[in-house]
Amino acid sequence: MRDRSEQTICAISTPPGVGGIAVIRVSGSKALEITTKLASALSKKNVKSHTAHFVKLRDFKNEIIDEAIVTFFEAGKSFTGEEVVEISCHGSEYISEKILDLLIDSGAALAEKGEFTFRAFMNNRLDLVQAESVLSLIQSQNQASARVALRQLQGAVSKKFERLESDITWCLAHIEASIDFSTEGIDVVDPRTLKEKLTLIKSQLKKIVQTYSVGRLAKDGIKAVLLGEPNVGKSSLLNLFAEDEKAIVTPIAGTTRDTIEEKLVIKGVEFRLIDTAGIREATDTIEAMGVEKTFEKIRLSALLIYVYDAKALSMEEAQKDILQL
Repeated sequence: MRDRSEQTICAISTPPGVGGIAVIRVSGSKALEITTKLASALSKKNVKSHTAHFVKLRDFKNEIIDEAIVTFFEAGKSFTGEEVVEISCHGSEYISEKILDLLIDSGAALAEKGEFTFRAFMNNRLDLVQAESVLSLIQSQNQASARVALRQLQGAVSKKFERLESDITWCLAHIEASIDFSTEGIDVVDPRTLKEKLTLIKSQLKKIVQTYSVGRLAKDGIKAVLLGEPNVGKSSLLNLFAEDEKAIVTPIAGTTRDTIEEKLVIKGVEFRLIDTAGIREATDTIEAMGVEKTFEKIRLSALLIYVYDAKALSMEEAQKDILQL
């Protein structure tokens, strides 16, 4: 079976649906050659890297399918590191699918999920951290998660690991050299210098580990649980934040039986606000299940917002209730 890496692949890079334009990416050693079969005018042009060309795309019966912009990137100067062509056509699903079918009939293979990024990794255009950050950046839903993904894509994390790897290699080399020359009474490195360097490496690694939880919260959102006794206003507070009637509000204690979740973005950070059943001795099976779900959400949350009735409960009593949780 032919090696997949030798094949020229293609795929629609824009989301499904109707839009102003759709972009089809072709990557591989025959990207331009295959595209030229649909746009014969390209064969008459001096196609240079990073140039865009207005062309008419035709099927095998020489009928015009669409007018499009074709952008060419030569090998070594593209995202994947291979020869790449991007076809910007009109955003009709029929047109984009038709062009894709013709590319496949002309010798390209349909790209698998994540294959463009995989080729970029295999061609040393990205490392593993950067490759993962591509998907994170695409899926980012707020400013904070986009910033984290972009920093990783630009190599901020990779550079830290490269420096640490270099420092660890230095320490190992000097330790081995000290062992080799120990019988000759030669001090390759001052033990205090080595200890200081290893202590610094340990400190830097600890900082990187500590940033994991912050990065995860930025990516997944901060789970903030509203809790308190029944009928103190938790659902009203959720509705206020959501600016909508997400939760049913009544004067009857225990109205909320199940958890209700709403996503909010505050100053670029996503919060997942969760309304819960009031904490009290349950009066029936369904309410007991709701209270159990409340404690489950508390265990998984990053932020607890305790709501209490200022007229019925003092701040000191509220603090005691929170500590009991």
